[in-house]
Amino acid sequence: MNKHSFFYEPAELHKISLRALKRRRFNVFESDENNGIIRAKTFNLLKPKIYLELNIEPITEQLTTLTINLKTKNPSKMNDQYARSIEDDFINTLYKSFLV
Repeated sequence: MNKHSFFYEPAELHKISLRALKRRRFNVFESDENNGIIRAKTFNLLKPKIYLELNIEPITEQLTTLTINLKTKNPSKMNDQYARSIEDDFINTLYKSFLV
């Protein structure tokens, strides 16, 4: 579980997070802007499935916290390393999405 803070409104962070997930080819199966929850999973036949849950929580009007929870279907050391690399790639894509 990682927490990141952004100087954006929750609705804007929600929209940009969805865009970043689509760029990373996640399958978004639940998106609730009112509660600030996004659930997605990876789809790759040769690699383990990874479930991603994003919680977007407003702190102030312009400061928002993004909490990232990752789970693998079959936990092992190799799957955990793969999940961390997926999380790092998603965070990099998220930061690049703010620049566009």
